[in-house]
Amino acid sequence: MALLDFAAIRERSGISHAEWYRHMARGTAPRPVKIGTASRWPAHEIDALIAARIAGKTDAELVELVKAMHAARTASSEVAA
Repeated sequence: MALLDFAAIRERSGISHAEWYRHMARGTAPRPVKIGTASRWPAHEIDALIAARIAGKTDAELVELVKAMHAARTASSEVAA
């Protein structure tokens, strides 16, 4: 699983740091995975989010997508344990 730093997200999405964190606060962007003090995002989640935006999903639909992403993280960590 590839993990992206914010520079890679900005390159893929064109969204500024401040705007990305506003999206996270609204629930329309996934929270990072913390590795030590570093914040990283699973590449497949970012790709899915960008695809959903391109498809014209509403903010409500994006919130549901992000909730599903976070739930899948928890489910994967339980399987790995």
